[in-house]
Amino acid sequence: MAARISGEGGDTRDKVRQAALELFIEQGFERTSLREIADRLGFSKAALYYHYPSKAELVESIVRPAVQSLVDFLEGGATDEPCTIREFLGRYFDVIWANRVIWLALTRDPSPLSDLELDSWIQHLYRVSAERIVGADAPPEAQVRVHMAIGGFSRIAMMPSPFPAEVVREAGIDAALGAIGVEGDTLTRR
Repeated sequence: MAARISGEGGDTRDKVRQAALELFIEQGFERTSLREIADRLGFSKAALYYHYPSKAELVESIVRPAVQSLVDFLEGGATDEPCTIREFLGRYFDVIWANRVIWLALTRDPSPLSDLELDSWIQHLYRVSAERIVGADAPPEAQVRVHMAIGGFSRIAMMPSPFPAEVVREAGIDAALGAIGVEGDTLTRR
């Protein structure tokens, strides 16, 4: 217990998270057992429990930081300064891209969103994005366009691609701006 609390063994916890994420991508969160994760690492199940007492805690340790990075982006200082919609979408892409493997796992098996009570968070993400881009009082058509743009943009940012990140980023931004129907105006402030 001391290693987990003191921060020692962080390398082992990272290895556990990496092995678990690989299995979650291959099989889904629900169908992956702690036994399979332990086997992949050459651990006993007891050794795995030492670092993560439950599968739920392990899943949360993987998913929560990715979710928090988007929350920090949307609600934190990342968009406090005026920027264009193009710049906002670029920053949004960068946040998604940094955690794309986790988002990919969640698209294949979204059960952790419900398990971690993050379902409503997704709606919040779309609402805040729409407010930032077209304003809270924008007509429904404009808000729907933003929702479509953000959904598609998120999807391309997280999917494996044979193209370099810069190409995917710029093409995605152009497509999202086209869906929204703007050329890069300044974001609406909350």
